[in-house]
Amino acid sequence: MLCNDLDDEQSTWALDRVVDDAAALLAEPVDLTGYAMGVPITYVRLDRDLTYPPDLQELAQVRVGASAVHLDAGHMAMISQPVGLAEILNTLDRSGA
Repeated sequence: MLCNDLDDEQSTWALDRVVDDAAALLAEPVDLTGYAMGVPITYVRLDRDLTYPPDLQELAQVRVGASAVHLDAGHMAMISQPVGLAEILNTLDRSGA
């Protein structure tokens, strides 16, 4: 699920570095009070993510009031699509306007 768009070498590299996460990460409510600070929020939607599928990504995007850009990548886009992800990040407005 984490590595569905990675080759064998990339998958091995990524999985060798996975550490346990707190189970509450996906179960505990998150208080977003104070989160909206007038800073533009962009959600990078990963179109092939099997770990966090499109419907959940859309829900998260809506909940934080973000605009969205799509990337044809799985969950580990920073490994499978580093250039595409960097291009998206480099286009974001950093001025806070």
